Parts: sequence; structure tokens; C-alpha cells
Amino acid sequence: MVYQYIERTAIPAWGPQQSDSLIAAGTVAGAMDATFSNSSELEIFRLASDDASAALQPIAKTQADARFQRLAWSATSADHPLGVLAGGLENGDITLWDPARIIAASENDAEQPSPVLHSSSAHTGAVGGLEFNPFQPNLMASGASNGEVFIWDIVSEFKSYSPGARSQRIESVTDLSWNNQVQHILATASNSGSLVVWDLRSRREVIALTSPGAIGAGASARAAISACVWNPASATQLVTASSDDNNPLIMLWDLRNANAPSQTFSGHQRGILSLSWCRKDAGLLLSSGKDNRTVCWNPLTAEIVGELPPSSNWVYDVQWNQSNPNLLSGASFDGRINLYSLAREADSIESSVAVSDDPFAPQSTSAFAPSLSLKRPPKWLARPCGAVFGFGGQLVRFSQASASMVSIDELVSEPELAQQAQQLEQLLQDDRAAEVCRERLEQSKGSDQERSWQVLQILFESDARDKLIRFLGFDKEEVKKRIAELIASRKAAEAENEMRAAVEEETAKEPVAEPETAEPADIDNPFSGSVSADADAEDFFSKPIEPSTPNMTADSTAATVGSTAPPSVIESAAEADIRTLRVAFSGAFHLYDKAKDIASEDADGLITRAVLLGDIEAAVELCIEKELFADALILATCGSAELASRAQQAYFAKRAKQASYVRLLHSIVTNDLTDVVSNGDLGEWDEILALLCTYAQGDRFSALCELLGRRLEQSGELNNAVLCYLASGNLDKVAAIWAANESTCVGQERVRKLHSLMEKVSV
Repeated sequence: MVYQYIERTAIPAWGPQQSDSLIAAGTVAGAMDATFSNSSELEIFRLASDDASAALQPIAKTQADARFQRLAWSATSADHPLGVLAGGLENGDITLWDPARIIAASENDAEQPSPVLHSSSAHTGAVGGLEFNPFQPNLMASGASNGEVFIWDIVSEFKSYSPGARSQRIESVTDLSWNNQVQHILATASNSGSLVVWDLRSRREVIALTSPGAIGAGASARAAISACVWNPASATQLVTASSDDNNPLIMLWDLRNANAPSQTFSGHQRGILSLSWCRKDAGLLLSSGKDNRTVCWNPLTAEIVGELPPSSNWVYDVQWNQSNPNLLSGASFDGRINLYSLAREADSIESSVAVSDDPFAPQSTSAFAPSLSLKRPPKWLARPCGAVFGFGGQLVRFSQASASMVSIDELVSEPELAQQAQQLEQLLQDDRAAEVCRERLEQSKGSDQERSWQVLQILFESDARDKLIRFLGFDKEEVKKRIAELIASRKAAEAENEMRAAVEEETAKEPVAEPETAEPADIDNPFSGSVSADADAEDFFSKPIEPSTPNMTADSTAATVGSTAPPSVIESAAEADIRTLRVAFSGAFHLYDKAKDIASEDADGLITRAVLLGDIEAAVELCIEKELFADALILATCGSAELASRAQQAYFAKRAKQASYVRLLHSIVTNDLTDVVSNGDLGEWDEILALLCTYAQGDRFSALCELLGRRLEQSGELNNAVLCYLASGNLDKVAAIWAANESTCVGQERVRKLHSLMEKVSV
């Protein structure tokens, strides 16, 4: 976890930049190095990007008038892009530096402005506390001996003012801290064991906290407060640390009940020198002390959650990098500032822990410093917020500000589409999908969406198949009417031909007229010269009357002689067929020619003999051989079902290439339309779909429609394929084609296309 270090006995201060990690170090007061130099320097270091094993070297430095008691680095501003460095010196001076000028002077040999911005000797003793206001980086608080507390405005001519009348409870200020929630509240700690909270807006002392002393001892025996820091998440809580080796405690105070600390943390063996509370995670508090230890606490539970590698001397300063809390520093009197990274899994640099000459000082047992292993991940690694969009313009979100709450917001970017979506949802809930189709069909008249909505509307009808056939352009009634007209026309022509033939036959039977010869008048005939009242009747009886033939029945005589209208007019088609059959089967006939023996019998005779003997199968086989398929099919009806099927197959096998309707008839008779769907010309896909609507049964309809749609899709006819997929109920294929067609749209048009797609899929 120790991955970089600085070989200095100095007070560190982290820079405000998150991306570029800078750290400043000022020579600490009260310690000497190996050179016994009494000079004081302010140096700036940049953290290396690699795992360098050597100590960091400064990128810039400047001289200071005295050694440092405190060092603080402000936030950035427009005038100071790297912020401002403030040093509280042991001689009581407060000096401000511009780190940008310090770095520029080290990088450029040219004459540069002085890096010192301001300097003041207002304090009469060593500076014990120094910190910038987290809300107003132009304000800075400082505290020193004799209870001196000043508030500085580093922008307005570096003016200072007192927070109020000097408190009688403070002797020398040892530390101070700004409240992280209320910007005008300041706490100052003292070596007298008291802590005073100031209200700078009212310029008065608000409350004073006094640490408990030893039992039986007076106020003079109270332990000095060496450090104090406010809770970053609560405006009324702060912690104090005691530097007393006999009572090294950390106390958590709640100002709502300031009579005694609310919690006490006990873990150090000697006095505590420094505190640092992580502003990004209020559950992490660092403390360091004279026992050479740096401990990480959970202030909420008062338990130790981790510990940094021990040093060989006092750790007098520990700090979180508040801009990048993955980094922290620990400075000790062994002449080293260790830099730690919580993001690293293991140490890459050997710990240079020296063996102390003090036999009572804790010794290091490992050449490598152990890693700090937290019991839980820090809060800044958690997702600060999250959001996800849902259908209908809903946004589901959460944030750490309200960790136990999930918010659902409705974002309406297209009010018109949102209203349509709500109407669609309501109609679908009321089972009124057909109404949706009708409305969308009216709205899409003349557009490319019209055909899809027409098909969707048809699918909701009770007679969907019949209406789908009509949608494809086929009308059953029209075909039926045309067939009836054709049959009637043919029968009328046949009747006319029969009457013409009859007239011609009558004409042929009339005798040739002979020349009339004058006969003598029959004087004796009483009717000679008489005139009849009915000329037609007289004409009738004047012609010879032919007697009816013996085979003519009364019915047939009445039908032919008593009426001059054609049979198709006064009889139904079935009655006409029966009448024709009776006429055809009237009169005597021979079964077969007995004069022929079986050896010389022709096909008709053999068929007759087979029928007489009941061998229907042989008769059918002979009819098939002679291609008398009509006779074969009629004879097969007198046999078994297998025989009828064989006759049908023979007929289809012979006639399949002669007429297209024969192959179609085969698929219908065998109830297997796969051949038509798989091999039919795709130019006639609508005829094939109409055939499926008429003859496909049950689940076969969906499967065959999907097969036809797949053929159309492979050939690139996507619009026709959609219609087949809709008929089959395969919504996945339909949605995929629709989505592919609309993927080329952009902007608002794409939004509307997607909305239309969702409507069609939902319906």
C-alpha cells in the first residue's frame, strides 16, 4: 500500500487537483535532520505515474522565513488555478504562496514574480492551527499562543479580524477546524483541555467543551486537546484527540448534549497527535500518535477498521487527500512522508523502517509494510447515482442522497406519442384491439402502413380467412356466378341444337308435294264448303297425326310435346340430368356380344365380363391401362378405399403434366398442400395463400403460411412475407422485418416509426 514516499521531516498538504496529484511539504518545526541545518523550505512534489522505488524529488521549491507548524492548501480559483498555499510558522508569521509561481520559477530561468502573495506577523507566538474555509476559499482561520484566533480574507488586502472577545478557556490554540455543514462555525482546540465553538456571523463564543480530567485532579490536570475535526456528514458532531500518554483517547462530541462525549475511542497506547476525517466517507477517520501507529476508525461504531504500517518514530501528521480520497499521507519524525493508495492491492516498495535505539519503542517485525484492508469498500467507490429508462417514457433513478428511495419519473419528449401510447394501453386493457386497428387504418390511408393495418384488422374478424381471400383479390361469389353463366350458356346451346335437329328431322319426313289435279267437287258431301270457327284446330286436324312410339313415357311426352320452353328453363339442373339419364338408358340393349369368345373380346367386352363376375379391381386396372380414367374412378367407388386411392393416384400420375389444376387437385385430395407452398411460383403467392385459407386445416395453416413467408423473405419480397407471417401468427418474424425496415429512419421520424411498430406488435 506504501507505493511512494518523500525523504523529508516536513508538514505535508495535499493539492486541490484530482487528476494531477500534487503535495506540498514545509520543513517541520521542532526537529533536526542529519545536516543540522536550520533552514526552512517549501517544496512541491508530483506523484509518479509508475511504481518508482526511489524517493520522490521536488518539482519546485522556495525558501521560508521560519519552519512550519501548519501548512494548508486552498481550493482553486480564477486568479489562482492551483490554489494558494498558506504556512503557519513557528515565529508566528502567516505567509501565503502561489504554487503556480513556485513551479513556474523552477521550470523557467527567466525573472518571475515573487511567489509570496502576503505575509503577516499578527500572531505573537507559534501558529498552532491553520485551515481554509471549505465553502469560501478566500477565508482562512489561524490560531496561535495566548488564545489568538484570526479570520483572514486573502482577497481583500489580506485583512484579518477576531471571531469575538478572547475566550478565557483558551491558553494556546493547538488546532482548529471549520464546520463542514455551516460555513460560519469554527472550532478551536487548546492545550488547556478545552474546545471553543465560535459563531463568526454573530462574532461570539457559542459553546465550550472541556475534556474530562483524571479523577481527583483539578482543572490544571486536564489533558491538552491536540487535534479536532468536524464530522463531514453532521453539523453538530466533532471529535477531539488527547496527547496525554496516560489517557490517549479520541472523544466524539454531539453538541446537542455537550455535557460529556457521546463516544470514546480507545486504541492508541500513547498520546494522539493528529486526526483526519474523510469528507467523502464519514465512516472513515484516521488518527496517528506517539505510539508510531496510524489507525483507521469507524466513528459510527468506535471500532478499528484498519491500520497503516507502523513507523519507527512518532507519526505527527496524517491526512486524507480530500480531492482524491484514494490517497493519504503519514508524516513521522523518522524523516519520511509515506504516501498510500487504497486502490493498490499490495506494496511494491520495501518499507525502510529503521531499528530504534529506544528499547521500549515498538519494533517492525516485517521488512514489508502490511496493507490496509478495510472491512467494507469506501463510499466514494459506490455508484453515486443510477438511472434506467422504461417503456412509456419512464425513468427509474436513485442517488446516494436518498439511498433508500427509488424515484420513478415520467419524461415526455413527444406529448402526441405519449397520448397515443396511453390510449393504446387503455384500449388493449379493455380488449378493444379491433378498434385500434380501425382507427390506425383510417389514419394511415394512402401511406405504406395502410396494408399492415388492413391485415391486422382482418385477423380480428370471425371469418378472417374468407376476408383475407377477398383482400387478396379473389371473390368466391364472382367465380360461382361466372361458372353458372358458363354452364347455362352451354346448356342453352345444346337445347337449341336439339330443337334444330328435331325440326330438320321433321322436315325430312314430310312427303314431296305432288302437283295438284283438279278433282270434281263432291256435291254429295254435306261439309263441303263449310268454314270452321277455329282455323288453328282445323289446320291441326287437316294434317296426319303420327301415333306415339311405345317406348315414350307419359312424362316424356308431356315434357316434349306439351311445352315449347327448353328444359333448363322449367327444370333444375339436377332434374334435367336425371331426365337426360332416363332418356339415355331407355330402350333395349345388349350386355356384350356373345358371338365373340373371350380370346377375341375387346376392352369393352372384357370390362363388362369382369364387372359381371364381380372382379372390380381387374376392371379398374384395365380402365387405367386404356386411360379410361373416368370409368376407372366410377368403378373404383364400387370397390375398396384402397382401390379408389390407387385409381386416383394413377389418374394424377398420368394427368399431372397435362393440366395445372390436376397437381393442385392432388394436393387438395391428399390434404397435403406442402407441394403447392414449396414449389409454387412465388409470382402467384397470393393464389397460394388463398388456397391455404380455403383448404388448410388447424395447425397446418400456420405452418404452411410461415413456410410461404420464409420463401418470400428469402427472395426479398418482405412486404408480402409480412402478410404471410401475420396470417401464421409468427410475431417474432413480423417484428424483425418491421424493425429492419424502420432502422434506416433517423430523428423524429425514427421515433414515430418505432412507436408505430410497438403499436402493431402490441395489437
